[in-house]
Amino acid sequence: MKVIIIGAGRGRRLKPYTDDCPKCLVPVQGKPILTWILDAFRGAGLHDITFVGGYRMADIQRAHPELRFVENDAWENNNILASLFYAEPQMEGGFICAYSDTILLPHLIRATCETPGDIVLSVDTSWNERHGSRPTAYQDHVEGVYLEDDRVRTIRRILPPGDAVGEFTGVARFSAAGASAWRAAFHRAKAMFSGKPFHHGKTFEKAYLVDLVQELINGDADVRIAPVARGYIEIDTVEDYRLANEAWIGELGAP
Repeated sequence: MKVIIIGAGRGRRLKPYTDDCPKCLVPVQGKPILTWILDAFRGAGLHDITFVGGYRMADIQRAHPELRFVENDAWENNNILASLFYAEPQMEGGFICAYSDTILLPHLIRATCETPGDIVLSVDTSWNERHGSRPTAYQDHVEGVYLEDDRVRTIRRILPPGDAVGEFTGVARFSAAGASAWRAAFHRAKAMFSGKPFHHGKTFEKAYLVDLVQELINGDADVRIAPVARGYIEIDTVEDYRLANEAWIGELGAP
């Protein structure tokens, strides 16, 4: 299965570490975030990897010449969903995608690949443990997942109190049929909402990956989860960076 890693943005919330370095090359416990991610995919047997770059992409190309690269040349004016679709040709036949600022371990990737379904989201069920040590304001960036029976009914970025099963890790798998539905949904939405608000996005161009997932769910798509406890940590802020360097291996490693 093909892998697409989305990494075009600048990572302003991680300044000053990203002033002269792409976010994915910032080291955590002596190992760049991207190396953690690549080790996770390769440890799960996945080696066909495309990186969607933008900010300081040349630095990433020098560090990882073995990857396939696609450039998001409008990265300053768009967001995660649009960035992912610069690699649309790699979606043919099925794919798995991930954010470039999330440290992952192989068991999370394996769980996502092994869970049945045409569209499967990796969900961290231990998110409450981790967020207990993070600023309350961070909840504005949590992508909470809510279930109805075994299907995802809602995924939203601001997580209120309630029955969220966990946090979307940024890893999603699409079968060939799932990828076809995903691509068709994107182009329908783009035709209808370009320049207009779209779910969490102020405009379609600024939309998040989870916004198109919700659009599919609203159309009765069957979206499933691959639940994992730990094996994931996002490096979004300076506080995240501090916590990851202090606790990632000991508290959040593979069980």
